[in-house]
Amino acid sequence: MSYAIIQYPQMDKPLYFVDSIDSFCCEFSDAHSFQYFCEKAEKYQSQGLYVIMLLDYEVGELLNGIELNNQHSSAPQGEKQHGNRPIAHCIVYDEAVSKYEFYQNKTVKKTRKNYQQEGTDHHFEWTQSDAQLKESIEMVKSYISEGYTYQVNFTTRLQSQWKVCPFTFFEHALERKDGEYMSYIFDDKHHRHIISLSPELFFTLDEVKNTIVTSPMKGTLSKNKEPQLLRDSIKDRAENVMIVDLLRNDLSKISGVKSVHVDPLFEVKSYPTIWQMISTITAKYSNQVSLYDVLNQLFPCGSITGAPKYSTMNFIKQIEPIHRGIYCGSIGILLPKGESIFNVAIRTLEIKDDTATYGVGAGITINSNADAEVEEFKDKTKVLDQLKLSPLYYIETFKSDDVENIPLHIDRLERSSKVNQDVLLNRLKKQLEEHLTDDAHTVRMTVTNSGNIDFDHRLLPSIDGENTIRFSTLPILKSSLTSIKTNRRYRFPQRSNEQNYYVYYNEEGMIVECDIGNIIYCINDVWYTPSIEAGALPGIQRQKMLEQHSIFVKDIHVNEFIDLAISQINNIKIINSLRGTVNLHHIKID
Repeated sequence: MSYAIIQYPQMDKPLYFVDSIDSFCCEFSDAHSFQYFCEKAEKYQSQGLYVIMLLDYEVGELLNGIELNNQHSSAPQGEKQHGNRPIAHCIVYDEAVSKYEFYQNKTVKKTRKNYQQEGTDHHFEWTQSDAQLKESIEMVKSYISEGYTYQVNFTTRLQSQWKVCPFTFFEHALERKDGEYMSYIFDDKHHRHIISLSPELFFTLDEVKNTIVTSPMKGTLSKNKEPQLLRDSIKDRAENVMIVDLLRNDLSKISGVKSVHVDPLFEVKSYPTIWQMISTITAKYSNQVSLYDVLNQLFPCGSITGAPKYSTMNFIKQIEPIHRGIYCGSIGILLPKGESIFNVAIRTLEIKDDTATYGVGAGITINSNADAEVEEFKDKTKVLDQLKLSPLYYIETFKSDDVENIPLHIDRLERSSKVNQDVLLNRLKKQLEEHLTDDAHTVRMTVTNSGNIDFDHRLLPSIDGENTIRFSTLPILKSSLTSIKTNRRYRFPQRSNEQNYYVYYNEEGMIVECDIGNIIYCINDVWYTPSIEAGALPGIQRQKMLEQHSIFVKDIHVNEFIDLAISQINNIKIINSLRGTVNLHHIKID
């Protein structure tokens, strides 16, 4: 069964979907079949259902009457060959589910267990060399100079074997806000995972407000440069206004549209690795406008073709060696209340047969510099750096003056890293003597398998105030590293402040621990803590309290834990050797 996570800014929170009730496709045949496809999707929407629509870039070739590029059947894989393959796919859901229900779904669990959880490295390789890219860019400029087009959005691909859990990658991307129009979809019919971190809105169609809004994105600058350089760039402003004019013209052709205006123009927005120039165009309509009417005029978005659209798309077919597929297409959601939201599927990974494909592109004009455009390609791949694996290291954190517990931490570090205890103690002693002779500090000591030792220290955090527990973004999966404190154990969400703590649970729904220590909970006047088998770290304070028989091992399901916390929050506490016992005051359930 297909499943999906959609987070678009028009929504209050991510929507999670499992167990689709229907799915249907449109093959590359004629515009009438695509019109029927859209009408069927809207019929489901009118019945109060959610519809997720996956539109390949090649839908635009169908709608714009561009001749199919059918190679003979013996063409190698990867070359352009459409045949009757589906170019559009709808998945229908009757409702959104909670995040917890989503991760308890059998199909979701199966997917997570099929991928490595401990972390692995990905090496994305370009399908074209720098020299080939520059040669193609010069060909584009030659085509422009001959008067066939003004601008071409030229694209290329990177590929890698995919090994990491797609949920982990996507949920961390959500946490970092790597894009605005983000989605993760498992398309069961075509056995592919699609992860889109798109920053770009294609359009919204709002039947209540009678508006169509589109926000083309043209103009990119590396984040290590001043945004004013992008605002003042004549080249980028020229690219942007070309696409704005193209979309204004396309919107005005939709039957029923009465007015079209642009506001703002040339807005520069910040994203984690780049600056982007964006303009917003709003069309008001009086008569009813169908989804097909909008897609027929707008698709594909002009920001990923160039202008004029028809001749540019024909040239793109000639110069790009493979079809674009979902990349540069669109991922849309039709909401039950009459709003439809579509992204431009850039910054999008497609994973099929354990191979991940990622597309990047740049708008080429007559003034483009081939070297600079290739650098822009590379800037746009920096989001993939999140998949690069840092070297494994072991971690211990303690108070600089904790004479009682430091030997226990060093002993655990020796057992994990296999580095001699005397070496560890001597390095720690030197660190404390040279840097921490005053007030007590938090010391974070890390050791690699090769014996490299590093330290970080800061003032002890306060545990005063109103402490709140929340629940982790996704359940953990147990692995060989679960019971060892390393940088690859699993990544906790970033806390908004020091008084927000995250509680983790495993794939069976059993409570594991908190992001700063172990969890203890009181049932019938007896204090318990989760088992190591459930995934809990064997913390120093936990071990001492078990030996003192002040706590006992007993696992608890997340639902029972929530009931306990709601009824009596002081029956739950956090423990670690650094802070002792942390009292809690509130529970927040997202």
